[in-house]
Amino acid sequence: MFSGTSGWSRDRITDRQPLAAHAGESGAQLERAVLDGTTPVVVKTFTCDNDIAMRLSDDTGRAAELFLDGSLDRLPAGVTHALLDAWPQGSGWVQVMEDVGAGLISLDQPVVPTADLRRIVRAAAEVHAAYWQAPPTGLVPLTRRLELMMPTFLEARHEDGNAFVAWMLEGWECFWDLVDPDIRTAVRAIHGHPERVGERLATDGTTLLHGDLWLQNVALLGDKVAFIDWALATDGPPAVEWAYFLGVNHWQLECTHEEVLDLVLEAERGRLNEATMDVGLLWGLASYGWNKAFHAATNEDPDVKAREAADLDWWVNRARRTLETWAPA
Repeated sequence: MFSGTSGWSRDRITDRQPLAAHAGESGAQLERAVLDGTTPVVVKTFTCDNDIAMRLSDDTGRAAELFLDGSLDRLPAGVTHALLDAWPQGSGWVQVMEDVGAGLISLDQPVVPTADLRRIVRAAAEVHAAYWQAPPTGLVPLTRRLELMMPTFLEARHEDGNAFVAWMLEGWECFWDLVDPDIRTAVRAIHGHPERVGERLATDGTTLLHGDLWLQNVALLGDKVAFIDWALATDGPPAVEWAYFLGVNHWQLECTHEEVLDLVLEAERGRLNEATMDVGLLWGLASYGWNKAFHAATNEDPDVKAREAADLDWWVNRARRTLETWAPA
């Protein structure tokens, strides 16, 4: 099935100890362990049954498969995926990874300095350049990645009973209450036909996107940047990567939204222009506006509530700018 060799480390791992769960919602089991008596590693055991992102993206082990078939071997020299081994187990997988914990960006880190942000943006852009117009097979299709957080898709998949999905749907109700009719109309048009925004975004080309580039999936390791957890690796345009990045990480960045976009457009020169980035931001609002609206409407911390309300206003204003030149319907 794979050109790589899987499971070589299975009997060479000792001293396995449970690790506090990563900040995500996957339900995976994480353990710290030792490989060959000397090398610290992390062992991740997971199945699609307890991972909502895997189910929604029809993932049967994408990250492991990309590693084992050599697709991630084309990552640029300054970027690592941190995977060492993987093998199927039951309805899921076991992955063995370098222990990059010392370099991981924590949710407890209040602000990521601009210098670190530049490193992250440059590294991701180098990944996009390495796979530009030649992404590997087995990635999340663009339209599927675009629709993952949309209520129409979630309800059609009958996932509304999941606690995380129920939270998203509640957030969308907050969103409809908070935004004006013009924004409701545009966002609902994208929800109804995400392929239209996908066609516009992919006009200039596609590449390998990490697909889940929030800061807790990034480790800064000396002269390398590690991007971990490639389960949502996508065949798509850079605008999708950066709209997601800005949408989920804004509160932890030292830079303003506009400064982040300036860094991105400079790093992605030749692959991303401002007009396409604007359309990407409109998609970002149609995908992650639920989260901003939920906190702006319900969060009990007044600072968080004000921060998310201001962030939602920024996204709405950018959406209106985009709608002057491009409409989703």
